[in-house]
Amino acid sequence: CIRDRSTGAFADSKTFMSVQRYNVTIVFHCARNLLAADITGTSDPYVCASIDSITYKTAVKPRTLNPVWEEVWQVNNVASDSSLMLEIWDEDFIGRHDYLGSAVCQISQLVSMYPLGKSTRLTLDVIDKSSQKHGEIDISIAVTTGVNIQITNTGVNRHAYKIHTSTLTGLVTGSTATNNALGYLTYSLEMFHVSSVFRHRVQGWNQQYAKAQQIFGPGAQTSIVRAILHVQHSSLYLDGLLSTSQGFVFSFEDFLGLFSFGQRDGKQQIYTYVLVDDALRFSETGAAVFKDFMSKHAMHANGSKEVRYAGEFHVRPLGNGKHKLVFDNNSGTYSPSKDDLPLLVELFKLNFGDNADVEALDFKDPKLAKYKEEMK
Repeated sequence: CIRDRSTGAFADSKTFMSVQRYNVTIVFHCARNLLAADITGTSDPYVCASIDSITYKTAVKPRTLNPVWEEVWQVNNVASDSSLMLEIWDEDFIGRHDYLGSAVCQISQLVSMYPLGKSTRLTLDVIDKSSQKHGEIDISIAVTTGVNIQITNTGVNRHAYKIHTSTLTGLVTGSTATNNALGYLTYSLEMFHVSSVFRHRVQGWNQQYAKAQQIFGPGAQTSIVRAILHVQHSSLYLDGLLSTSQGFVFSFEDFLGLFSFGQRDGKQQIYTYVLVDDALRFSETGAAVFKDFMSKHAMHANGSKEVRYAGEFHVRPLGNGKHKLVFDNNSGTYSPSKDDLPLLVELFKLNFGDNADVEALDFKDPKLAKYKEEMK
């Protein structure tokens, strides 16, 4: 099945006929009696797991044939005919990593053999490259019902997403925020059509903005600041640091549902975002843990000197279960042109269809000020 990167549609839509999709939670417990790949008689094993095109890598456990991970991975809306593939590798600092073996299980078999919603512990044989058993891996899997999408012959946009939970942010920023803020969420959503909609348009850093000068201006000090931004970005977007939830969204409502339609503790929240060539990255603007960051937007952009667009957004409830997504260009770091705001609307409609209710306003627009006042 080949996907067109510019459209997100599948060339062979038969692969995604109407099939039930499932949410899968995997716990990587441990492995035993793995191959010794190093001259010391041990290995430095880690697991590369995959379901469809979504992947996860566990931590490396040094100098052991019996590693213990106890890591959690969640993938949402996977097809019933998907497979969970586990490859175990030995990490080498020099040269290629060594393949230790693999194990596989079918989602359909899990659904048919075990109760939905119940976590089941499994021991899988690790098969090496000579097709011989060489070790075992213990995992737990819980499967729950996801969505059931009817796919037409015209194909469908299927957007991969990741939700990262990090507890290191307070350490990176020196923050003494509450426990609620320390469990901090960042989101990354796969976006198509970005280059075709924005073409040559990019938003460079704002040379008139003092904080941007401290990040991107000349001198050795700015290199240090950018290095700090890279660390901050990694602490918030690193897979599996505490828990990374991954999956696919198929509609505008699916996307809004990823972050509870913009609501937390009964109140609508504002989110900081950057748009890059292949993704929308965002997080809640008002989290206390962000107060010590040099630039929220530069952090999300991983210290890049330019982005496609940047600003803030919020979700505006309209009643009867309807919602509007409201974007602006409120970014001092990149200072996006208000002339390009209509491109955000065009981009979301291309990705999610004409039913995507999206509005884009200049950050000085009185209408935006009215919207935000109504959120209080």
